[in-house]
Amino acid sequence: MKKVLLGLLGLVVVSAIGLLGYIIYNELANPENVGEAIPVDASSQASSQSSQSSKAQPEVRLHDMKPVETSAEIFSAIDHELTQNRHTVGWLNITDTKISNSVLQADNNAYYLTINERGDADPFGCYFADYTCNFGDRNGLSPNTVIYGHSDISGTEDQPDGRRVSQLFHYTDQEFAGKHPLITFSTPQESMTWQVFAVFYTDLDLDFTRTDLDSAGVAQLAEDAKARSIYQYNVPVDGADKLLTLVTCTVKFGKENQPKVRYVVMAKLLDEGETPANITNLTANPNPIQPNLS
Repeated sequence: MKKVLLGLLGLVVVSAIGLLGYIIYNELANPENVGEAIPVDASSQASSQSSQSSKAQPEVRLHDMKPVETSAEIFSAIDHELTQNRHTVGWLNITDTKISNSVLQADNNAYYLTINERGDADPFGCYFADYTCNFGDRNGLSPNTVIYGHSDISGTEDQPDGRRVSQLFHYTDQEFAGKHPLITFSTPQESMTWQVFAVFYTDLDLDFTRTDLDSAGVAQLAEDAKARSIYQYNVPVDGADKLLTLVTCTVKFGKENQPKVRYVVMAKLLDEGETPANITNLTANPNPIQPNLS
C-alpha cells in the first residue's frame, strides 16, 4: 500500500512539473506574450552575473534625468540601456535641452511610434532610427543617419519646451542656434560629435530620409538642406561627409498641413580632433525655400 501511495505521489509531482514547463514554454513562444523590444539578447547577456548587475543598477528615468554629456557618461548610459532594451543603437544628446536619451531601432519605422524605450505604450514613443540605418563606429555608419521623434503638436504652435523632439524647436531661436552648433550622437563603439549646418522646414518631396546615399547624393542633400535652412551656417559639407538628420512634425504651417511638412535639424560628422567651423556670425537666410503645400 505504501509503495502504491509513493508511486501515485511521484506521478503527481511529475505531472505538475510537466504542466509548469508547458505554461512557461507557451508564454515564451507566443509573441503576443513577450514584448519585442524588451528581452535582452539571451545568447550574450543572460548570464546570472549580468542579471544581478542589472538588478543592482538603479533604473534610469529617461525623460527627466541629469543630462549625459561626457564620453564616459554616454558609454555608461548606452551599456545600461542595452540591458534594458536590445534595440538600443546609440545615445543622442544636445546641450541645454532635455534631449539626452537612448536611440532605438526596430525592423520597421512604425514599431516605436507609440512605444517607449521600455516597451510601454506611450503616445510620444521614443527616439528611433530609420530601420535602414547601419551602426557601429564612424566607418560603419550609413551616409545619412536618420533619427525620428515625436514633438508636441497638440496646440497651434510648436513647443520648444515640450517633450521629446519638441526640444529641437529651440534651434528656431537664432541666439540658441548660434550657441549650440554641436550635437552628440554616439554608438556603443564610438562617441561622435556632429556640427549643425541646416535647420529647415520641408515638404516630403525632398528625399531627406534616404540613408544609403552615394557621395553625390550626400553633397546634393546638403545643398538642398542649406537652401531651405532658416540660417546661413556657412559650414562646408561635401560628398565625403556623413550626415545626421533629426526629424519631427510641425504645426508651423497649420494643422491642416501638418502631415505634409517636417522640421529637420541636419548636421555633419566631425573628424576626430577636428575644430568645428566658426559660426559666430550666424545670419538668417533671407530667402529659404519654403515647403510646397499644394
